[in-house]
Amino acid sequence: MFWEESARDGAQAKTLMGAGFRVRLARETGRIFGTDGPRHVVFAAGFPAVCADEFEAVRHVAVEAEGAVSVAAVCRGVDRDVEQAVASVRGSGNARVMVVVPASDAMARVMVHRTANQALEAAVDLVKRARDRDDRVALDICLADASRADASLMAHHSQALTEAGAGLVLLADTVGSQLPRGCHDMFARVRAACGPKVVLASHHRHGAQDQAHGRADDYLRWLHTRAACRPPR
Repeated sequence: MFWEESARDGAQAKTLMGAGFRVRLARETGRIFGTDGPRHVVFAAGFPAVCADEFEAVRHVAVEAEGAVSVAAVCRGVDRDVEQAVASVRGSGNARVMVVVPASDAMARVMVHRTANQALEAAVDLVKRARDRDDRVALDICLADASRADASLMAHHSQALTEAGAGLVLLADTVGSQLPRGCHDMFARVRAACGPKVVLASHHRHGAQDQAHGRADDYLRWLHTRAACRPPR
């Protein structure tokens, strides 16, 4: 599965990528995989809680790119943010929401002024509430700063999050030092302590955020070159 988050290049700020180009990028990315686009591409359309314009941009992608990719919204682990994210993609086929939760104490202190354990426990309750409100939108969890987090803590809460209704659990490289070194050992420890129903994924930054592209068309040509692969039969 290809998680495309170039449209989210502003992180928790308003991105410079317009709604129209996000739709085009989503369609072009999905087209690489043909009719399997929604199965192979999750397109992170933006961060709806940033502002009204960003919410509308994500909503535009959810409506216009449906069928080409699985459209996702990204948010913080806060009830109001999750509600907005779900609303922005609701009704779109294969819609998803990615909730960013700090997994290390260092990140938790900055993001939510709590310990990692407290932040992860709160995330489990948040997933339960979100699934009770609307179970038609898949809810994924991004464990931020996994490279500096405790593997046993992540494993325990990955299991709890899955049981609460979360889909994918992403072990994210926030500080840029996790991949490629150290990744295998961390995943092995988390995987060994998780139940078989937990779906883990990796995070690798290699997109528009890390490349210099003069024009939108230049980026699309680069994308096709990098993703020139064939979906499994």
